[in-house]
Formats: sequence, structure tokens, C-alpha cells
Amino acid sequence: MKKLTFTLCAAAMLLAKASNAQITDPSPYCPGGFDDDNGNFTVPHSIQEVKISSLDNTSSSTAAPGKHYTYYNNIAAPELAVGYGYDLSVTFDYPSTVHYINAYIDFNHDNDFDDQGEMVLEQTVHGTRTNPAEALVNVPGDAVLGTTRMRVMIFEDDKYMMSGGLHGFACSNDTLDWGETEDYDLNLVIGATSVKGIAAAKTISVYPNPASSTVTVGIDLSNAQVQVTDMRGVVAKVSRNGNQLDVSSLATGMYVLRITKDNQTYTQQLHIER
Repeated sequence: MKKLTFTLCAAAMLLAKASNAQITDPSPYCPGGFDDDNGNFTVPHSIQEVKISSLDNTSSSTAAPGKHYTYYNNIAAPELAVGYGYDLSVTFDYPSTVHYINAYIDFNHDNDFDDQGEMVLEQTVHGTRTNPAEALVNVPGDAVLGTTRMRVMIFEDDKYMMSGGLHGFACSNDTLDWGETEDYDLNLVIGATSVKGIAAAKTISVYPNPASSTVTVGIDLSNAQVQVTDMRGVVAKVSRNGNQLDVSSLATGMYVLRITKDNQTYTQQLHIER
């Protein structure tokens, strides 16, 4: 009986671990795997570290087995606040032969990466590459809130390059030869609630800009100090309602919007046109 109980407990623990482990099924998103030149030979490209907001995942120095695709559903989704900008960093191997380093975020939650602005990082052999590859990811003010997907890809494909392909694409569909793909969950929120999420933010969005009457700020202005100054440093009067500012009383010209919240200060140039 003791042996049976131990066996059942061990099996339950393994099942629990498996249910929370990273998986190789990308659904409902498109496939992101590679076919190793139809199985003829392998080029061991691998993603080694991905960082954005509070996410910092160091994976194996060798590519995942099989199709070289991993969905890290066992990692807590980092918070990205709409209207903020975040540094994205992707470290990889074999920088001299990797043709593309791309990253995508499904900002509107439609289960694809095809919409305008959803490719947030692209480096290719056609331009300058760095290792790590880096980009400032600006989360649109109209991004749909909640958990969504980020896809990071590196790949090499001689046939695709020879055909003149200038851009990578998020869905491999077994047409790309060598590389690795990693998917992550992200949590899009109004105002970062975690300390790491706030500290990671670099910029805020203000739209429309230029403006004439009302501007929307891409963060929650509750408990925030808001100041608008002209180019001489003179403080201008504006009223606010939620995350909107009434700038109808400002004369045509350039201003500086300064917001202090949660011990962080953000500045953005504001252009008023009549």
C-alpha cells in the first residue's frame, strides 16, 4: 500500500508539473517551427535570452528539439502598460549566419501577428545586426487589455534569402530551414501595477500630437502630477479628466508635458496647432 501511495503521489506531481510546463503547441497562433532543410541536416541556431519589462528568460544554448519551437506558458506574463515603451533584448548564437531576428506582439488579441505595428523588432542581413538584438517596444494606447502573445524568432534560410526576401514573417509553416522560435505571454494593462513593470517603462504616448483641443495620455493619471510648460519654461494651465488633458486654452506652439507618477518622471513634447 505504501509503495502504491508513493507511486500515485509521484505520478500526480509529474502530471502537475507537465500541465504547467512549456509546450510545443502554438495554437491558436500559427506554427513557428523549422524543418532543418527537410530533415537533411541541422544548423544549431538558438535563442539564448529574452528580456522585456520584468521578463528575463535564459534558455538553453542549443535549440529546442523537434521543430525548434517553445511556448513558455509556465513563465508569469510580465506587465506592459499601454502607452509606455519597453526595452526588448534578444540574445542569440551564430550572429554571422543568422539572417533574421524578429519579434512580434499581438496587440489587438486577434490571434495573429499580421496587423500594422505588431512586428516590434527586425534585424536582417540586409542591414545592421547586433547581438543582443534590441528595440524599444511602444505599446499602443489602443492596445486591447489582457493576456496576449509575443513571438521571438531567429532564422537562417538560404533559399528565402536568394529569392530576395527583405523581411521575416511570423508563421514559418515549415517553409523555413533553420532557426528557433519562442512564444511568451504578456499582460497588457492600464498603468503598470508592479514595481518592475513601472521601472521598465521608458516613454509615454500622447495622442493626437499635434493636438488642438484634447489629448489622451497613455497612462492612468490618478495620483500623478501633471505639468505643461512652454518652451520658455512658463507653466501653462490645463485641466484633466481621467487620462485626458484639455489643451484648448493653449496657444499654437511647442510645449513640454511632464508627468510624475510612482516616483517616475516622464516627459513628452506636445505640439499645439490651430
